[in-house]
Amino acid sequence: QSEGRLRAVLDGMDEGLLVLDRDFRVLDVNAEGGRMEGRPLSEMIGRHHDDVWPDADPRVMQLYREVMSNQAPASLEHEYTKPSGEKLWIGLRAF
Repeated sequence: QSEGRLRAVLDGMDEGLLVLDRDFRVLDVNAEGGRMEGRPLSEMIGRHHDDVWPDADPRVMQLYREVMSNQAPASLEHEYTKPSGEKLWIGLRAF
């Protein structure tokens, strides 16, 4: 029941949420994250960040590494090109 409640909360958010493990493998993506990305969650979950987003701004992985190392939140704004070619400005907050 608690897992179902947590899923409902995450999927009810109007911000995309990505959960990575210490090896930067995608553990979870909420519904909004999937909508923003425009591809099935199955193409992301369980795969390494660099395999899912090979053309990501290098500052993104740098931010993730710093947050993991320092155990302190940080943020970054950057332009992201979806697999469809659509461009988005994303305010990335990592915890």
